[in-house]
Amino acid sequence: MPWRVSSSRISAAGADLNDATGRSTPSTGDTDATLRAVIDHTPIAIVVAALDGQIVLVNAAAERLFGYEGGELHGESVDRLVPRAGRDRHRRQRAAYHYRKGATGPIGSLRQLVGIRKDGGLVPVEIHLTQLPSAGDPLTMASIIDLTERRRLEQAVVESATRTQQRIGSDLHDGLGQQLTAVSFLIQAIRNARQQDPVEFADALQDVSKLISDAIAATRELSAGLAPPGLADDGLGVALRRLASTLMKTSATRIQAHVRGTRSAGLPEDIATHLYRIAQEACANAVKHSRAALVEVDLTFATGEIRLTIADDGDGIPTESRRPGLGLHTMKFRATAIGAALTIESRDGGGTLISCSLPLAGHPVPAPSTADGAGASPV
Repeated sequence: MPWRVSSSRISAAGADLNDATGRSTPSTGDTDATLRAVIDHTPIAIVVAALDGQIVLVNAAAERLFGYEGGELHGESVDRLVPRAGRDRHRRQRAAYHYRKGATGPIGSLRQLVGIRKDGGLVPVEIHLTQLPSAGDPLTMASIIDLTERRRLEQAVVESATRTQQRIGSDLHDGLGQQLTAVSFLIQAIRNARQQDPVEFADALQDVSKLISDAIAATRELSAGLAPPGLADDGLGVALRRLASTLMKTSATRIQAHVRGTRSAGLPEDIATHLYRIAQEACANAVKHSRAALVEVDLTFATGEIRLTIADDGDGIPTESRRPGLGLHTMKFRATAIGAALTIESRDGGGTLISCSLPLAGHPVPAPSTADGAGASPV
């Protein structure tokens, strides 16, 4: 049984809880069973320790997090979960907390910490400490949050931003910079040809005009990478259609974008931007990595929620031997940032389905606008 505890301590704690609430349970056995169920089914790792640091309770989530099983931690010091180099500091922090006999409630939080697993691996954690009611010496409950996924997402965002900066720098140097340099040379040539050859002069002017047009187009492409074009003015639906049209110009993949239900113009900018970037990343993955022939983007405004789905007929989700790229982590990060639920799964018959669902509570959708087409309108 993964729930490991000194039953006498927890029975006393349960009795104190009954006294504090003025309510009673039928028996001590029932109290223990209730506490066991509550503690063992919570997804947050919980470790309860005595004043001297001895562990008197550890739940299943904590055993999974630190790699222990079968009650191995019962009776051990909490120092066992702290890297050796940080144990002295941990003891000082533990001694600094002020306990009050018979009291209960939060007594502090420890953020940006590192725990150590049984196998020696390190895990970033955040710990919230609560003093539990006890007839004897105080008991401290540590609610431990695993920050591994959060750190991975943060790193993914940083690396994504770095890649974007590098791409923009390269595009500015190799694209726009070269075009403007060519314009400069042509202007010099025009000065020389103006009085010598009218035909050459006219050709040079035409070349300058084309280079300037190309530079303007390159600038628009760069700006689109930084801010989705038309998102604020035209709405998310129009921006997604424009995204599909743009991607089809540079690939052999057919991309369709549909908008269903209430129109998206006026959706809060942060919501619209994150949803757009999720769709952009999903489409880019399908085109570049999954070798998809068809990608379908659906934006649906249903009762109480917004749903964004991106389905492709490509190679599907990477296998375990092929670790998912940063793009998938970035999409999850963006979904979490706006309170949306993101799922990534294989489609029957091949390909990938990415779904992002966002409750509309607190994010009202505006009345219909002529800026966005009605119904299911594909590109």
